[in-house]
Amino acid sequence: MTLNPEFRRNLWLELTAARFLGLGAVIVLCIAALEAGDRLGDFAGGYVYIGKAGFFLTAVLWGTRRVAVGMGAEVRSATWDWQRLSSMGPWRMTWGKLLGPSIFTWLAGSIFLALMVLGYLRGGGGAELSGPFFSGEHFSLELASMLLDALLAQSVTLLACLIFMRKRRPARDLPIALCQALGLVVYISLGGGVGSLTNMIGVSGTAGSYLDTVAWYDLTLSSAGFLLSTKLFFASAAVIACYRMMKEELQLATVAWGWAAFLLLVGLYLHGLIVPSCAACGEVVTLPLALFFAVFALGAYAALFADRKEPLELSYFLEGLRGRTPGALQRMPLWLPSFALALILGVAAALTGAKAAIGPAGEFAWAAWRLDSFTQPLAFSLLALMVRDFALVLGLAFGGQGRRVDLIAVFWLALLYFLLPATLQAMGMTGLAGIFAPPLSIEPTTALLGAGGQAALALAWAIWRWRATMGRFRASLPDGVPKGS
Repeated sequence: MTLNPEFRRNLWLELTAARFLGLGAVIVLCIAALEAGDRLGDFAGGYVYIGKAGFFLTAVLWGTRRVAVGMGAEVRSATWDWQRLSSMGPWRMTWGKLLGPSIFTWLAGSIFLALMVLGYLRGGGGAELSGPFFSGEHFSLELASMLLDALLAQSVTLLACLIFMRKRRPARDLPIALCQALGLVVYISLGGGVGSLTNMIGVSGTAGSYLDTVAWYDLTLSSAGFLLSTKLFFASAAVIACYRMMKEELQLATVAWGWAAFLLLVGLYLHGLIVPSCAACGEVVTLPLALFFAVFALGAYAALFADRKEPLELSYFLEGLRGRTPGALQRMPLWLPSFALALILGVAAALTGAKAAIGPAGEFAWAAWRLDSFTQPLAFSLLALMVRDFALVLGLAFGGQGRRVDLIAVFWLALLYFLLPATLQAMGMTGLAGIFAPPLSIEPTTALLGAGGQAALALAWAIWRWRATMGRFRASLPDGVPKGS
């Protein structure tokens, strides 16, 4: 069996004698300090703490840095373009870029894990280290959980690098600190951070105590197994996302439905956690629809800013829909499936909410209908503003703003959602402020008309920008080259 060439190259670069000497010195000093005497307290518990802290510093903090620095070095030295022309497949390239630059951090982290195991065997897994896994028979799951947390952080860092490389080409720079920060944010939110999603799932109402079981749909599952499965799911999704982005970098065909499928799984995951604690969720169909709408809407915004938003690529996609060119599904924008599903689910949630509220004749039914008659236009207003946001971002991208388009789009969205409504409300124009921020409106019909008008204007402006850009592109083509329509 031949070793992955990319992984083998990183082995020669990363596994240096100086690093091994430095790591050995740190480990010896830590063990000497712990064995020095009882002034440091429980030395067995100290082994566990040193192991956990050392693993975070090496495999997570240093590992994410090495992944980002490795990709940044490829871009700066212009060797990445040559590697894209090699015969190596996307799967081998993904693992080479993910584990290669961080191989020494994994080796260092494994040594700190060994110190943690040693401390536990010497009696360091006391009550002060209690957790969803740290209870004797589940200690091996704690080790697996820490490994998955590190893999998740490094995978998200690599994914961020690939996204920025795709968006910033042909520039030979990469925001290394930002890519690492994104990986650490996901690690804190989903992995090992205090107050993270996976930790909050297993924490009961009493401070510091953990539940033995988790209710998910109609199932009662072990807390340790459920949390480990959650981390495995998100870590696997991050690696698969890296693989997909690597396929795009290698100019291989991909489809945009993978992101929508991931969002569907996230919605089902969250819905299963909410159903046992919400008695009305199984009776009112509006609540699950609203949950899935929120998941797909947030995912659509994330995909919109991650995508390149090139007018020529959109033109190829439209030509494919018309049957003039093959491969329409492969040219579909990443944000389009989740955006379309979010709109469908949002409309369904608003309509089913009104239908569920209209019951038998009576005062209660009338009050419920009046409540929906107020909230339903606000729901459609939010959908119209979502269309406006997407049209605004695409229109800015079609105007040739280049690398600055995302920052400019964030500026305008912040202005429309926060600064402008706050200014109008301070001036006493609450009705006008509700046009830009429907929850502030006391006149839902006015808010709906205003949001719909904004969506129509933004769509018309985005289409005009796209047509103007494509017109200039076709005019620049030499004679004899098909210019399409």
